[in-house]
Amino acid sequence: MNINDFLKSLKPRKIKLGHERTINLMRECGNPQKGLNAIQIAGTNGKGSVCAILERIYRTAGYKTGLFTSPHLNRVNERIRINGNAIDNLEIYNFLSNYGRSVIKSDASFFETITAIAFWLFKKQEVDIAIMETGLGGRLDSVTVCEPIATGITKIAMDHVEILGDSIEKIAYEKAGIMKKQIPCFTIKQNQKVLAVLKNHAIENKCSLKVVDPKENKKTSLHGKHQNQNLGLAMSIIESLNQYIVSDKHISSAMRSLKWYGRYQVLSNSPKIIFDVGHNSNGISAFLNTFSSEKIAGKKYLLIALQSRKNISDTSIQLLNLFDKVLCTEIRVKNYMPAFELRNSLLNHKKTEIVSCITNKYLEGFIQKLEPEDALCIVGTHYFGELISNVFKISFDNL
Repeated sequence: MNINDFLKSLKPRKIKLGHERTINLMRECGNPQKGLNAIQIAGTNGKGSVCAILERIYRTAGYKTGLFTSPHLNRVNERIRINGNAIDNLEIYNFLSNYGRSVIKSDASFFETITAIAFWLFKKQEVDIAIMETGLGGRLDSVTVCEPIATGITKIAMDHVEILGDSIEKIAYEKAGIMKKQIPCFTIKQNQKVLAVLKNHAIENKCSLKVVDPKENKKTSLHGKHQNQNLGLAMSIIESLNQYIVSDKHISSAMRSLKWYGRYQVLSNSPKIIFDVGHNSNGISAFLNTFSSEKIAGKKYLLIALQSRKNISDTSIQLLNLFDKVLCTEIRVKNYMPAFELRNSLLNHKKTEIVSCITNKYLEGFIQKLEPEDALCIVGTHYFGELISNVFKISFDNL
């Protein structure tokens, strides 16, 4: 069995929440999370962008960085990076050679195993700082076994309600679970109900909670006003950690060279082709607000696919008003939303059309028919990543 087959075999039928399996696996690996200078980020939208900003700035300042994010776009290796570069298969093989039996013994899930590999490798590589993106929620997420030097919470909105709870307060409670005693926590301006939950949790954990302002940087490659919130959060965390020397010059240089794939990623300028993994109502709304400022002389097309249980009904009118044609498709992986169901959520509008099971050939052919002044936006599930990589001949390995 090769690496990918083994990792896929660990994927549970249901998401496994709780720390018991992760703690057991960490113990078998020598507890690499202990003594590791980590920053943990949680939230509904923007946590990956905050992690990417932090990693790029610290790397530019001369520090050796570890970055753990999820999900990946094309290769599982993208989830774990050293100095911005995805790890190679040999590192995964080495971990599994040493601790594969422990993975099986602890009944660890795919995500718990990948998290353990990240901690183990970051400790082995002696990174100066590890930037850790929470997988789902926070309180019971396996990343939360880390011992952070700071935590950050991005925009909290309704998502994964079947797991995290059916109210914004319940979801906020789960996200707040990353707070640690006497470890500073930072967040953006939130819904008042969300902020009340976060403040109460901070008091219970005897940790400071700072609500930060947005920060604008016109030279960054990150598009959209929502990224100002993410930048403000990242900068506040950096300013609080005096053990790291980061200058304004480092920040300016990092923001100019920052890459974060799948976040309003411009794949072509003529015709305009954009790839964005906004995959819930809040993420798609942020994408639409950014795209609405584009000057497109030709026709505007949207290719969209989502995972099941994603409710984007509150963005449907804005979406339909913005595009001339909406192609509803599906990436047939676990828990995908059928194209007909997606079209139903868009009111079966005359602008919508079903494209069952998108292929490389279909996308290549569609792009060839575009006029130079047209625009195509590929939006939704991260599982578009493999298609994008194949059609545009690009890799997501190096930041």
